[in-house]
Amino acid sequence: MDFVAASFLSGVIYDIMKTGAQVGLETLKPKFMDWLVDDDQLNTIAKKVDDLSLNDEMSEKAIERKISEDRTLVSLIENLQPRSTTTINQNHNGTGDNVGRDKVVRS
Repeated sequence: MDFVAASFLSGVIYDIMKTGAQVGLETLKPKFMDWLVDDDQLNTIAKKVDDLSLNDEMSEKAIERKISEDRTLVSLIENLQPRSTTTINQNHNGTGDNVGRDKVVRS
């Protein structure tokens, strides 16, 4: 799982750095919008990434290697959970409504 976490984060960091932006809360937030993560966790991740002394001349593979060497950073990423979304699709044919059980009708 270390490899997956390091690979995911290196891709995110590489994308941010290639645009010339700094890695921080505001640049990480949109990248992690499908994950359950709060601002404190993103700030911690940003600080740990800053401590790695990464630069925009590094390849994604080199960034991944540096990230995978930092056990704390990898652990932070591994502990994040994806957001779960539930989609309910209902199909209804015929007359009436699609309420399955006890329907309250106001007269």
